[in-house]
Amino acid sequence: MRLFGRKKEAPVHREIRSVMITGASGMLGATLTRLLLSKGIKVAAVVRPGSGKRENLPEGAEGLTILEADLSDLKKLKFDGKIDAFFHFAWAGAFGEARNDTALQEANVDAALSAVKKAASFGAKVFVGSGSQAEFGLSDARLNDKTACHPVTEYGRCKAKAYVLGAALAGTLKMDFVWTRILSLYGPYDNPYTLVSSAVDAFLRGERFACTPGEQIWDYLYSEDAAAIFYGLAKFGRHGESYLVGNGGERPLKEYITDIRDAVDPALPIGFGERPYNADQVMRLTCDMTKTNAVTGMTERTPFREGIQKTVAWRKEKMEKQYE
Repeated sequence: MRLFGRKKEAPVHREIRSVMITGASGMLGATLTRLLLSKGIKVAAVVRPGSGKRENLPEGAEGLTILEADLSDLKKLKFDGKIDAFFHFAWAGAFGEARNDTALQEANVDAALSAVKKAASFGAKVFVGSGSQAEFGLSDARLNDKTACHPVTEYGRCKAKAYVLGAALAGTLKMDFVWTRILSLYGPYDNPYTLVSSAVDAFLRGERFACTPGEQIWDYLYSEDAAAIFYGLAKFGRHGESYLVGNGGERPLKEYITDIRDAVDPALPIGFGERPYNADQVMRLTCDMTKTNAVTGMTERTPFREGIQKTVAWRKEKMEKQYE
């Protein structure tokens, strides 16, 4: 989908030497930070004051500057330097009942617009925003670039609103705006309450993991692959367009859970069907990555069994440190 596009655009190729990332201590932000630093790109990582996730960042790494700012205070953010790209991942209330907190979600839109203004003031060539599959609402078909948005949560509605308003604002500021719609990510630095993390923790404790029958058809993308996609979109994404961020494959959720168990201990039991589906359970969440792959040049993805082994190793080390 494109908003505010330009006719007959020449191929995009932006040089990225310095970036700013909000929500930098989260899974995607921390992973992207490491990827960019490995390429010699300077990173200004914006984190919430007192964030317990700050440990996810490689403090002291060459090229890394850590800035503290609340999401509501981005308009006051100060930075002595110029950037080429601005990645906006920070968003409050992404899980649970907060997804339907209208005031909170509208505040996220305001924060996103503040981030757009800040990005332009720091000289950014492109603003890359992180949207969600929640913008599409409930769908039993494979998502693609032409899928219409019919959000059923305030979270999804406000993500879609941030896209429309952010693209328009960036255009007036002479800065490119690229939007993404993320499906399901997993990997090191993930939140403990996601399905993948919950399953990993249960199995590492030697417990039976109780879950639904697992008939949902799902698409999981490893966090390092997601970070590479975001980097590619910062370089090659077109102004006003949205891009899906997923694996591009599809498997029953039951198979993913079995792979998680096998990465820990194949002998452990799984309680398939011991929990009912939610009343609004999404039974299919997959996407067509043709457009995104063509723009970024990425076609290879980390196999789930490989990615989950790395995730389990990271989580196991983290749990062991907690008990030292």
